[in-house]
Amino acid sequence: MVIRTIEQGLVKGKENDGVHSFLGIPYAKLTARWEPPEAPEAWEGVHDGSKFGNAAIQTVKNVEMEVEECEDCLNLNVWSVDVDANQPVMVWIHGGGFINWSSSMDEWNGAELSKNKVVVVSINYRLGPLGFAYHPEAGCNFAVLDWVFALTWVSRNIKQFGGNPDNVTIFGQSAGATAVRTLLCTPSANGLFHKAILLSAGFDDFTHVESPSLDRVKHYSDKFFDHLGTHDLAALRQLPIDDMKNEFKLFSGIRPQIDQLYTPANLIWCPVQDNKIVYSIESCPKHIPVIFGYTDNEARFFIRPHGVYGQPKIEDVSMLYNTKTLSATATLLGGQNASQIVRQLADLTPYEALDQLFTAAIWKEPALKSFYTFASLGIPSYMYCFARVSPASQASGELAYHCCDLPYLFGHVETGEKYDDTDTQLSKAIQYAVVAFTYTGIPRFTNDEPWPKVDCTHPRITMLTDVAEDEKLTISPLIQCINPAIGL
Repeated sequence: MVIRTIEQGLVKGKENDGVHSFLGIPYAKLTARWEPPEAPEAWEGVHDGSKFGNAAIQTVKNVEMEVEECEDCLNLNVWSVDVDANQPVMVWIHGGGFINWSSSMDEWNGAELSKNKVVVVSINYRLGPLGFAYHPEAGCNFAVLDWVFALTWVSRNIKQFGGNPDNVTIFGQSAGATAVRTLLCTPSANGLFHKAILLSAGFDDFTHVESPSLDRVKHYSDKFFDHLGTHDLAALRQLPIDDMKNEFKLFSGIRPQIDQLYTPANLIWCPVQDNKIVYSIESCPKHIPVIFGYTDNEARFFIRPHGVYGQPKIEDVSMLYNTKTLSATATLLGGQNASQIVRQLADLTPYEALDQLFTAAIWKEPALKSFYTFASLGIPSYMYCFARVSPASQASGELAYHCCDLPYLFGHVETGEKYDDTDTQLSKAIQYAVVAFTYTGIPRFTNDEPWPKVDCTHPRITMLTDVAEDEKLTISPLIQCINPAIGL
């Protein structure tokens, strides 16, 4: 048992396998819905850091979560092997489409990662309309303010856990990666972090699909308040949360109709450029190095061999995985280039074609576009593609799907039915690269050679397959069909 003193008071942690954990620490408090967070109150006695804090209100109940959902959710967790050291800090922002999940989930428990002599922090933040709705009297981007407040807490308190406040890396996956990208464009976060890692961001500027925008958030916020029966801010703040939950799923973007396929492009609630809190990508600090990454078959998390994410159970998935759906999806994601896209995918089954199309249009093309934008601004940029197919993924047909890289990053790869020795070694290589990045701003292979720093003239990518290796970055014909200007 270790007790540390922070600004609010004393925190008691627990120790397991050489790692000290301090869970559920309040980093801010909320006084009302759709208000900025405020400094947490001091407490008397000792805060029990042996259990996770409340999760944010979820749009879809997560049966794996063992914590309560509550509007009072602004808490964080810390893992450290040496509370008296001066280690780099890694702040994790979880994904979940900005409508689900929490920092307490096993997938991103930071204990194993912290054994690489880094302090790992994971945070909760407001989700769904509570975090991202717009009201003319209150504004929007409240979850962004939560992230900034959490980073401020880290800056002021992380020394007490063996962390260096002058060496902070923010990292996130999926919606969490979009949060990282947003913080790069948030002036109030300047100086609170020094490096950034974006894994499988799926909310960037789409080429053909309607992209997140302030107008879009305003539109859906109005419809959301219509369904709640009032636009009066004081009345909205007084509504019982249980009365609001039914509307959360209706306005989630998950669309569970039989004749539709879900992608992250459907999601409604997310951070947007409002030029008050969040600004354009051109406003990013130019000195902060960035790693971009994606998996080779992102879409197979959402369109699976035997089922569809967000859909009722379907006896025969061929009802959705057919040429008609492919043609309609190519039109949706490819615009006037739809016929070229269909021709590029002609040799594949409809299921395989939909997988490649979704992966290219929703993840790879936006990631490449962001990468070229960052590189053109002179921001030190690195890119990887995770393509390893574990024994379990091979057996299920899910391949290198969205989220499958997280066990490797967090060190949760154990040999057995799911993983083998190759997976264990790849996990070590990924952690080695990421930890090197947190220390120096340069990711490295296990032989200590640096990953290729990418520029627009000679783009290279680090491939994470059975081993980590770098190769020339090439733009696939499919991505060129989606966006002929990519890389030019």
